[in-house]
Amino acid sequence: MTDLKKSEQQGPRVLVVEDDELMRLAVEDALSCAGFQVHAVSDLASFDSAYAAFQPALVVVDWGLGDAEGIDIVRHLAAAAGVGVLMLTARGSLEHRLQGLETGADAYMVKPVDWRELVLTLQALHRRLASVQDRRDNAFSFEPRQFQLRSPGGHLVVLNAQECMLIECLLRRPGDVVAKETLMGVLGTHEDAWGEPRLAQTVSRLRRKLEAMEPGWQPLRTVHRVGYAFDPASQIGSTSQEPSRP
Repeated sequence: MTDLKKSEQQGPRVLVVEDDELMRLAVEDALSCAGFQVHAVSDLASFDSAYAAFQPALVVVDWGLGDAEGIDIVRHLAAAAGVGVLMLTARGSLEHRLQGLETGADAYMVKPVDWRELVLTLQALHRRLASVQDRRDNAFSFEPRQFQLRSPGGHLVVLNAQECMLIECLLRRPGDVVAKETLMGVLGTHEDAWGEPRLAQTVSRLRRKLEAMEPGWQPLRTVHRVGYAFDPASQIGSTSQEPSRP
């Protein structure tokens, strides 16, 4: 059994909830041999403290436990983002399988189980969850009230008021070109003789700021003599086909 303190192993953490001692030891042994960090408990009373201390990426839970139903644990974990749940139980009827999956289990396996299949199922589940988490971590966000945006790489860019108003206007139509006149109106410079140069200066300053914080990511695109576009989905390292002039 893995100590609840940080382990020197690097494999995904799996918390096993199984009331049958022989089965619990067998699952723990199979997963440990496959490189997982494993901690096993026998009931709901032990689950709560173990879950908080061990912080597993995956949970394997039996349906029938000594002091509770495993489906209650599945229901609880359904609200925990990023935790994969596999039900491993002797209840193999279609109704039980459907109930387990509808309640929140990511996978449902019926005993007796082939250990290789169990290992591969957990590995596939962990890869899928890791991919989802990567996409979440690399998500663009814009917080106009805080005058900041977060780049796909997680870098925080602090904006001034004009830059914030500019991005907010451009993001109403992500990726589409917005006319210079519209942007000057938003910035309050449309009646100013220096309105267009000031807009170009704001765009140029913002572009440099974005490039400095996230090299290779440039969502702010210039369409010469027409206007500007802001595409947060722009891939890092990609280049625009339009002339890139401030």
